[in-house]
Amino acid sequence: MPRTERTIIWAMLGLLTLSNLAMLVGHDSVPAHASSMEDGVTLGPATALLLEQEDGEETMTLRNAEDRLAWGEHASERAYSMAFVHIGEILNQLMRSEAFQEERTELSSDIESQEEAFREQLDAIQEEWDELAPEAPEREDVSRRGQQIVQEFQAFQEQSQRMRQQMTSAHLERAYRELVAAVNVVSDTMDIDIVLRFIPTDDEFQQLAEGGSAMQEIRMRSLLRYPEALDITSDVLEELDLDIQ
Repeated sequence: MPRTERTIIWAMLGLLTLSNLAMLVGHDSVPAHASSMEDGVTLGPATALLLEQEDGEETMTLRNAEDRLAWGEHASERAYSMAFVHIGEILNQLMRSEAFQEERTELSSDIESQEEAFREQLDAIQEEWDELAPEAPEREDVSRRGQQIVQEFQAFQEQSQRMRQQMTSAHLERAYRELVAAVNVVSDTMDIDIVLRFIPTDDEFQQLAEGGSAMQEIRMRSLLRYPEALDITSDVLEELDLDIQ
């Protein structure tokens, strides 16, 4: 090989070696720079993206932290995906489920049966009272027993009201747990981090017909404007096998 050609080849090898050393030395301290080879090609991969302020005094480093865009070390310094669910109709449908209706019917049947027993006792006391003469001494005992039954009946009615309220509370909690479980399934499928409950702004004020106030209706509507694409109510209804309104 001629001496001139050997000189050119050794010079090229030396330049390549220096270039590789420079890349290796600077790899750990400087994030990789992504560049597009041609129009329309996605840039990357890159370890980070440096964004400078207009004055150039500070720099923000954007990076991938657990598949979320991060600009700091804390969990609060990350971008999270968000969606919304109108829980009112979902809870109403769950509360009307066959299982809940059967439990309410069974409780109401038990209460009505015991109330009927109290009425029969009161009717028997009334008949006994009517058969006695106005001046009969037995009337005092009949009156006492009648008052005792009335007091027991009133106490049972108060207890039955509490039983109905407790069952309603228990059903609401169970419906809420089913709702949350469905939201978690849908969120895992759609990679959603945060789901907030809301009432669509176009929905009519329902509480007014029940003696509520317009201001209460407004307070219940936490969102004034939102992208409709972030409403996943229909997806949650489908997961629960409920009717989509």
